[in-house]
Amino acid sequence: MEKLIQSIFVFLTASILVSQSRLGDWESYTSPLIIHDLIELDSKVLCATEGGLLIYDETSEKFSTLINIDGLIGTNLNVIEKDLYGNIWMGGASPNGFVQVYDPSERSSIAEFDYDLTKIIDIAVGDTIAFAVYQLNQDFGIQKFLYDGNRWNHNDLMVSDWLFESEQIAGIVVWNDSVFVATNQGLYRGDFQEDPHSWSEELTGNISSILLIQDELLIVKDNFPYRINLNTMEDSLIQSNFSVVKFVKSFNNELWGIRSDGTSLVHLESNLEILVSHTLNVLIPLIDGSLAGGTEAGIVLLNPETQEVQQFIPNAPLTNQFTAVTVLDDGRVVAGSKYGLAIKEDWGWRNIVETTLDDVIVHDSFDSNFFAADTIPVDFGGYIADLEQRPDGLVYCAIRGTYPEPIRHGGGIIIIDVDNPSNFSIIDTTYLSYFTTSNNSNPYMVVKDLEFDSNGNLWVADAYATNKFESIQVLDTAGVWGSFIAEEEGVLSLTTNTIAHDFYNRVWIGSFEGEENVVGGVSYPNGGLIMLTYEGEPINPSDFQMKEIDVSPNNSNNTVWSLAMTPENRLYALTPIGLTYFDLSYSNENPVLRQGPRATNGDLYYYFPNISFGGPNPNAKLKADNRGNIWATSTTDGIHVLLNNATYWPDIDGFRESNSQLLSDGVTDIEFDSEKGIAWITTNRGISAVRIPFTQGREHYKNLRIFPSPFHVPSETPLVVDGLKDASSLKVMTITGRVLRDIKNIDLGIHGDQITWDGRDKQGRWVGSGVYLLSVYDETGESTFGKVTVIRH
Repeated sequence: MEKLIQSIFVFLTASILVSQSRLGDWESYTSPLIIHDLIELDSKVLCATEGGLLIYDETSEKFSTLINIDGLIGTNLNVIEKDLYGNIWMGGASPNGFVQVYDPSERSSIAEFDYDLTKIIDIAVGDTIAFAVYQLNQDFGIQKFLYDGNRWNHNDLMVSDWLFESEQIAGIVVWNDSVFVATNQGLYRGDFQEDPHSWSEELTGNISSILLIQDELLIVKDNFPYRINLNTMEDSLIQSNFSVVKFVKSFNNELWGIRSDGTSLVHLESNLEILVSHTLNVLIPLIDGSLAGGTEAGIVLLNPETQEVQQFIPNAPLTNQFTAVTVLDDGRVVAGSKYGLAIKEDWGWRNIVETTLDDVIVHDSFDSNFFAADTIPVDFGGYIADLEQRPDGLVYCAIRGTYPEPIRHGGGIIIIDVDNPSNFSIIDTTYLSYFTTSNNSNPYMVVKDLEFDSNGNLWVADAYATNKFESIQVLDTAGVWGSFIAEEEGVLSLTTNTIAHDFYNRVWIGSFEGEENVVGGVSYPNGGLIMLTYEGEPINPSDFQMKEIDVSPNNSNNTVWSLAMTPENRLYALTPIGLTYFDLSYSNENPVLRQGPRATNGDLYYYFPNISFGGPNPNAKLKADNRGNIWATSTTDGIHVLLNNATYWPDIDGFRESNSQLLSDGVTDIEFDSEKGIAWITTNRGISAVRIPFTQGREHYKNLRIFPSPFHVPSETPLVVDGLKDASSLKVMTITGRVLRDIKNIDLGIHGDQITWDGRDKQGRWVGSGVYLLSVYDETGESTFGKVTVIRH
């Protein structure tokens, strides 16, 4: 019963979150499993991870994660430190080496320092001074920050010859007026009060770790632990049977370290070794006498007295680097990566991951607080290039780069029942073509795109099909395979990349240029766009025709990265020089009525000509939402949207990390939940979701939602009426029917299925406390009423 109540609560909470999201609201989902650094603050362990700031509450044994939505300027963190004012300092990992001062209790940013550095290696904070060791490309330097009583300010950059000569810097600490820096050449000391540019070498050797404990330095030199008395600068070797990468002193004055290969915790005095499940990266002592370790998968806690080790891994997707996403018929989101699949359930994230063993491990249930994963013996290859759900509910994964048995458990297509992962099948070279070279005769499978036609047939872009030259494969609903062959004198390329279907049951195929189109000295068509039409069944047509379409007139580049078909039967093609479209006709002989866009003089031009849509690993993608708007992804330049009225949305700059809460400009795929109005976006730093105005057209007002209620004014956040039909407007009235405000909905790209009221009347005055009627109506005259309580402060 308790689990039932909990599940109902989770469902209701999720429903409320969906129903009370505003247009333009963002959410982020990251993987904070890999921990680079730790601190303890207020009985919590705060972790710098590759997915944001992971917080482990030692009392409740629960996790939470702070990300860009919570004010972090980046989620790929390399280092964390605390100051005397209750703030934390975070340093960004490569390639974005920012420094941010943050108040975790208020979840607010105190100061941000971003100077386009590559990486922040370590941070040391004193009373009114702080230092950050950074890497810029291959060079190292030190940033200096001063506290003026109100705020932290960037003060200086400290450089020296030994910094330029160093190949690695392990860390920095502040003691009294001195700052110590550990490098692969030795230990250097500077006095920041007298001459910040004067340094002395205190110790030679490869120092891989440095830690300050009162008046003592604990360092690892040449993989062995040492103590340094800072008052005398005498160093002493700590006798131990282990080589270590880091070691600490517990609050019980015991010395514990991380073995040099990261596989175990070692007690230096007794030579006790305790194995851990995942590679250790960092170790800190906790106030209660225990130790906390950050690993490649969560936190390790060690009780030195009982020698008990506990591993805690937060509930999260397995990785941040997703390459494909789809929305299932039931609204769940499935994202794919080279490690497998991540499914967003109502209670959290559930993963389906690969294993090199032959075992299938499927769980009946999971604890939603912790990492959830089933494992299957499947190789997901270089990455998942595409995800599609078939009407039977199974999920089809296009695998970019794998080998069949016995080399790997691989196939160009993996079919999985995500609710029963043991039900999977692998489509390999039995059906698919493959790629070999003179240097490697192993069959290498590359599937770039999967698309189902209106009859349920699966069409496969079988790229690099150099053995059988069958670069397009078809699977019918009865499970029978067919193929179309690339020919020397034909138009179909071996490097098929993208597939789309029009309303006339024709197949459009885009390919990219590549040297793989030359096989044994024979040249095959190199990239391009073709139309395929057939008679009968596609697996064994009685006749078929392939027609080449010039996708880039007056341009030598013939690559097509992606295709998308709109509800208006307009075909969009993304090329290296930009986005173009084709209005289609019924005629197979002249299938293109018009290519555009065109200038007033009739010359062809391209949308987004200055955006990098490179590839092919992974290449950019086009997706059309249910309103016929085109979304173009770039692995370097974010997302760019062209509305069906040929205007840019929200503007010419699209969505970038710099102008929105998009996790990264490295966007790999996008899919839409048209019912809820959510665009799901996979990036190289996690998954972003944004509430968009382009929902399915609603036929009634039955799902009208008004929030917040009560509505407190004055307010910077307006009241929202959600679940509207297209072109709906709003009248705000008193309970007697007097109209205080009439708000017209004239732009779908702004309002969508929502309309807002700021709490003011038509004269711009705040309304008083009371109950108000909200009349919603559309252009046909259909209307409905709602009520809201306003509280004036």
